[in-house]
Amino acid sequence: MLQIEFQVGFKDDFIEDFDLSAKQVAVLVTSEYEGIGKNGGIGTYYTTLSQKLASEGWYIILLLCRSDKKFHGESKIAALKHIFSTDEVEEVLQLQPIQKLILSKFKRNDWFDYESFRSLLFVQAIVSTYTNARVYVEFPELFGFGYHTVRAKQAGLLGNNCVTAVTMHSGHDWISEAHGKYVMDNPDWFRKACHYEQLSFEMADLPLFLSYFLKHKVDNYGWQTSHAIHLPYCFPIMEDLIDRNQSTNHLARKIIINNIELQKIPLIFFGRLEERKGLLIFLEALHLLDASFRDKIQVLFLGKVVGLQLPHLKHLNSQQYIEQELEGKFCYKIFPDLFSQEAIRLIRQLNNSIVCLTSHQENFPNTGLEMGQLPISLVASDTGGFRETLGLIERSSCVHWFEPGDSYSLATAITQAVSTIPEKVSIPDRAFLEEVNQRLLNQRLEHMNQAFNKAGALVSENPRVTVGVICFQLGKHLLECLTSLKTQTYNNLDIVVLYKAPADASVPELIAEAKSLFRSYKFVKIDVNLSLGEAYNELLFLAEGNYFLPFYADCIALPLMIEEFVKAALTAKADVVVCPQLKLDPTAETLNLLNHSLYHLLKLNQNRDLSALFSMDILREFRYSHIRGLQAVNWQMLAATFATEKTTAYYPYPLYMYGEQHESLIQPANLPIERYYLRQYLLQIDTAKWSKRQLNILLTTLEHLWQSEERFQSQIQEIELNKNWHQNRSHAWKKTAEVLKKKFDRTI
Repeated sequence: MLQIEFQVGFKDDFIEDFDLSAKQVAVLVTSEYEGIGKNGGIGTYYTTLSQKLASEGWYIILLLCRSDKKFHGESKIAALKHIFSTDEVEEVLQLQPIQKLILSKFKRNDWFDYESFRSLLFVQAIVSTYTNARVYVEFPELFGFGYHTVRAKQAGLLGNNCVTAVTMHSGHDWISEAHGKYVMDNPDWFRKACHYEQLSFEMADLPLFLSYFLKHKVDNYGWQTSHAIHLPYCFPIMEDLIDRNQSTNHLARKIIINNIELQKIPLIFFGRLEERKGLLIFLEALHLLDASFRDKIQVLFLGKVVGLQLPHLKHLNSQQYIEQELEGKFCYKIFPDLFSQEAIRLIRQLNNSIVCLTSHQENFPNTGLEMGQLPISLVASDTGGFRETLGLIERSSCVHWFEPGDSYSLATAITQAVSTIPEKVSIPDRAFLEEVNQRLLNQRLEHMNQAFNKAGALVSENPRVTVGVICFQLGKHLLECLTSLKTQTYNNLDIVVLYKAPADASVPELIAEAKSLFRSYKFVKIDVNLSLGEAYNELLFLAEGNYFLPFYADCIALPLMIEEFVKAALTAKADVVVCPQLKLDPTAETLNLLNHSLYHLLKLNQNRDLSALFSMDILREFRYSHIRGLQAVNWQMLAATFATEKTTAYYPYPLYMYGEQHESLIQPANLPIERYYLRQYLLQIDTAKWSKRQLNILLTTLEHLWQSEERFQSQIQEIELNKNWHQNRSHAWKKTAEVLKKKFDRTI
């Protein structure tokens, strides 16, 4: 019997280090964690979240993405029981051959899928380790780290004791806009990042957003957020950070003595040194200050140095740009290597600090929560994000607001702040901050509890499934195919075999044998002139089920195929469930994986028809095309569901294998006509049914095509210029040689 194992677990050397009695396990998956990397923002978010959940008795496991560090589960951070990096996946986990094959495919072809799939394997291992515990898994939406895990949970692979959450921080749709980066160097990369970020957020059990500002932004991009939950995060109390680590205070004092002129007013840019954080308008505003103010201030930059992204500045990093703009004109210092907590302690050590929060767009900035607790003057961009953070902790004293993106308004606010130094600042007291934090934590725990209860209360249904077997070429695996359907673990099946034969011909011997062996199956002879789409519509007319599975005579199903398809459809309430495909020869690395975006689907480059379970409702809405010669008719159905944003579930492992002579083989020479009729099929859909998100993606793709054409023309012009330069240089050398020869001849 054909069998492929999907289970994954930890190797024995690692499993013995786990406390298997834990009943509440939280897996936090991120590329940033304060104390491991020098960052704030998302890193501070997960640091605080781990501490809060640990205080409530949760067993915390941190999984770091995009990290080449090896932890092997060891942790020196109190709130974390274990730390792993996705780079350790094959060292730490016991993987099945199919998982190794998928990893090898992703590693060669796709960074996003590779990182996301490695995260799924760790989550699978943790869920299988803690079968009697609640397992909470949270991702940022950034880079789509949670894509495969969220889709696997949606498909029922991770069970009812697991809940997935994705918190919206700052996806690439918005980051590019906030940077002013409207020309993409790698548009395919950008579109895939946005696609994975969007779907992981929308399909999570708990889609969480921090601020209404960012929710409004992604609504404009076409994201579905009506079911999302507004949940600002708990934040560290600065009083604790300032007093916790005396050695770091000593470091801060040493930096002050050696690098800062204490008699000047510290004007501090606090945040990553990049366009999105307002670096450019901050520098512009400095040049607008009156000369008398310039002598009073020392400008301090506390943030990571990064490469700039605007086209005319891409040759510079932020430190080079600051030096170019300020050298010899202002007293300034750059501190790029401080941990977030070290930077906060440094600010606290200074007298009469003015901190500038200058982003022209902000999501829910941790800097607002941090700086709002300190007795310092603030110059803040009047964005929704800063309003929300400072409003959460009720900090309104000594805040000088300016118009976002307006350097003149910023210069005016800085002038006001410097003129009123020293200010008497009123900051929120500790008791109030602890009350706010506890309220936010209680809200989170309640949402988590509701999600676990909802996952555990799924109603078990047993819908009827029609399997439509196409047997046009009387494949050699037909009897094995029908036997694999007979041995399914799911038993509410209706199986119809459609075979081609001339009307006056006798029943083929293979079909006669199949009829005698599988008496409960329906066998229907059709005219050889029917197209594949017409044959499917004929099958639908005969179907008795609530779901329809197109199948081929050269395919062999795993025993759990129908069961897993149906479980995924019911769990996700999906109109379509798809899975990858694998050849019958397991030694051949021929796994066919799917990219679930309409953009990539329109570039159809598949060599076989789709493997999918369809609801009868979706097949009644989108009928199969009757065009003769087409093989990708199920891809057309999938494209229609993408365009109209019907719910599609994805099972991450193959549920059947296909033979060498696959019935649904698409010849490479036929791909252009398949693509043409795929577009024509989509054009028949009422435009009112198209989703805003898909229209946004297609329009963005069109813009990227224009950009590519413009870059191509620029490259052609550059080549021509170089060509002319070489021609002119050759001509010049020729002229020089002629002159020298004449002089030489005269000399002789």
